[in-house]
Amino acid sequence: MIEEQFAAERDYHMAFYMLKILHKQGGLDDEEFETARTNLIKKYHPVISTLIRELRF
Repeated sequence: MIEEQFAAERDYHMAFYMLKILHKQGGLDDEEFETARTNLIKKYHPVISTLIRELRF
């Protein structure tokens, strides 16, 4: 994994963690959470996280 990919994964996970907290505390409903998660993927292009998400569904 090159440094740019690592940075994208790191930044995605930090932002996603904050989203999960907001969702858990009721700050985001399910639809808003999924929309925000999709936007994070578009922004950061995390390779590993995208693959894991596809495998889960």
